[in-house]
Amino acid sequence: MAEKHKVLFVDDERIVGQTFVRMASKLGYQAEWVSSGVEAIDQVRKQYYPIILTDLNMPGLDGLALLECLRGLSPTSVTMLVTGDPALELPDPKGKDCSLAGVLHKPICFQTLEMALAQASEMVKLRLENDGAILKKILLVDADELDAQLTKARLQRDMPCSEITHVTTIEEAQR
Repeated sequence: MAEKHKVLFVDDERIVGQTFVRMASKLGYQAEWVSSGVEAIDQVRKQYYPIILTDLNMPGLDGLALLECLRGLSPTSVTMLVTGDPALELPDPKGKDCSLAGVLHKPICFQTLEMALAQASEMVKLRLENDGAILKKILLVDADELDAQLTKARLQRDMPCSEITHVTTIEEAQR
């Protein structure tokens, strides 16, 4: 059985967000809801969410624009789009240049959500395993030790399969 990961749900409708959190919690996931794309970006900057589901149509930053932002902010997160328009043509989730892992259509029933979150959890596991096969080396140049420690802690959390080297100057790195 797949591990139950933390899930962030983004939807501008309060009742939809609360219902999602309630259903995901019953499935054993630690779910959080935010009501906008901007709030989602703030949350993702504060902590890592292995699974992120976002509504497509929201005021301000819509779901597709949010997915683009998340691709850079949290590359190992599995993202899914939620829409109330079943006729909408969306990018193929299996396309190689697409960060979208799947599309769910509202209203989301309990069984559909259960299958989607289980699939997303398995994808997170595979992404983290594959990410581990390719070691990322990061050179952190920062003269301020406290800033460097905070940045290093965040990088280790967001990119667990990385090797991080801290130096205080570029000259030190060239040695």
